[in-house]
Amino acid sequence: MTERSNHGDEWLTTNEVSKLIGIGPKTVVRMVERGELTGYRVASRWRFKRHDIEAYLEAHRYGPERPLGTRQEGKRNGDAQQEPGTTAEGTTEQSS
Repeated sequence: MTERSNHGDEWLTTNEVSKLIGIGPKTVVRMVERGELTGYRVASRWRFKRHDIEAYLEAHRYGPERPLGTRQEGKRNGDAQQEPGTTAEGTTEQSS
């Protein structure tokens, strides 16, 4: 239910914002309460200006070389490369 104001601003609902950002509607509301997103209370519902949401997305965009939710190979916790002649803890192996 996208609406336009008299000034040409496009207004979005919480559900529309959640789909644009890729998060749940409750998370959208929590982000407003924490000051991470700009929202406007209209009666008992939240409304958002499209340009505010687009600005948020632009500011929090990840580069194309590493999309959101991906990890670099070999960089996960507990998945570090082990040097030859060392143990997993990083100490030098002693030969008998």
